Amino acid sequence: MAIGERDMDRLIRNMKTGGIRVERQNFGTNLGGFIDAGVAEVDVQVTGRTWARTLFAVVLNVNHSVTSQYTTILHELGHLFCGHLYARNVKWIPYRRGLTDSEVEFEAETVNWLVCERMGIKNNSDRYLSGYLEDNTEIPAVSVDTILKAAGIVESLIRDSDRPVRRELAVKKQITLF
Repeated sequence: MAIGERDMDRLIRNMKTGGIRVERQNFGTNLGGFIDAGVAEVDVQVTGRTWARTLFAVVLNVNHSVTSQYTTILHELGHLFCGHLYARNVKWIPYRRGLTDSEVEFEAETVNWLVCERMGIKNNSDRYLSGYLEDNTEIPAVSVDTILKAAGIVESLIRDSDRPVRRELAVKKQITLF
């Protein structure tokens, strides 16, 4: 399944309701993107008169296809909802300290793989996960419960059409008439 602009737009709009914005930069051909919790808070328009404060930024490679950018978002949301990022004053996303790099990447990639498989999107997650097993005798000590919950949250961001802004992130904007 190929991802279209409408699919991408819906996901990005729903991410804004949870305090996550998307930015695009030129990273050449190698880096797909990353998520950052240490970004400045920015107010973004969700729809019409609805605004939300963003606390996280997913930065995508502008040179990649829409489908590649989409799966990069899924991977980065896996990091967020598996609790790999610390964000001050964010109580609704747990922060899990002390995980190794292998555990963190395996969890995020597994979230990406689960969501993509259920949507019929082909990507490289299966190669990454099976490649890990070729190089190691066992999978890292990951939380299956956390992975499944994170995948469920990501799928709700994909599915929902009129998602309300989190109460903690809602921003009231005054309209100035001239």
